[in-house]
Amino acid sequence: MLTFLRREVKYKISAEQFDVLRKEFAPHLTPDKYYFEKIHNIYYDNIYDEIIRKSMERPVFKEKLRLRTYENDGKIFDEVFVEMKNKFDGTVFKRRIKIPLADGRRLLQGESPAQILGEGQIAQEIMHFIRKTQCAPKIYISYDRYSYSGENEFRVTFDTNVVSRLVHLDFGSHADDVPQLLQGEYLIEAKSYFAFPLWFTNALTKYKIYPESFSKYGRIYERNLAAEAANPLREVSYV
Repeated sequence: MLTFLRREVKYKISAEQFDVLRKEFAPHLTPDKYYFEKIHNIYYDNIYDEIIRKSMERPVFKEKLRLRTYENDGKIFDEVFVEMKNKFDGTVFKRRIKIPLADGRRLLQGESPAQILGEGQIAQEIMHFIRKTQCAPKIYISYDRYSYSGENEFRVTFDTNVVSRLVHLDFGSHADDVPQLLQGEYLIEAKSYFAFPLWFTNALTKYKIYPESFSKYGRIYERNLAAEAANPLREVSYV
C-alpha cells in the first residue's frame, strides 16, 4: 500500500528542447534506478465515458482509476499497481495497491476486485469508486518515460511515443497499438510536495517553456471523437 501527495505540473517540448534541457538539468538531477522505462496503463471508465468527460471539463476535483505496470529492457515487471488518483486544485493525491501481474490480468478478465484487492482502506475506496461509477477497463495507453530525481523529493519525467488501443486490454505491446501523441515531442512532468527549485523554473523561463494542461487519455479521447465525426461509419469500440 503506497500513498503520494504532491503537486504535478506539465510542459510540452520539442525533441530539440529535450536534448537542451537534459544538459541544463544534469547538475541538479540524478537518473532513477530505472532511468528509461515503458509504462503500460489501463484506464477505467463506464460505457458513457463519464470519467474522462468530467476530467476534461477541468473541475476543481477529479479522480480516476487505472492499472499500471512497467517494462525495462524488454521485460514487463511481475507486479501491477492498482491506482486511485485524485486531483484537487492542482494537488495530486495518489493511493495504490501493488499486486502480482497474474492478479492484474485476472482483474482485466473480469474477476471480482474484492477477491483480489483484499479488505484494506485503499481497496475499499477502489471498490466504492467502481460501484459508484460502474466503470470497467476501457483503454490501454503506453509511453516511453525518462525519469530523474533531485533534492527534497523533486522529480522530473519526460514522456514520449504515446500509443493506445481500445481492444485487447492487457499489458504489453500489441499489433493493434495506434500511435497517438508526442511522436517527436516530449511531455515534462515536474512533481514535488514542495516549491519547484529555482534552477528548474529559471531553465524553463530561459527557453520560453510554459505550463500546459495535458491529459494523455483526454487527448486520445478527443482524437477518437474527431475520427468518429469525420467517418460516422467507422466502428470504434470502447469496450
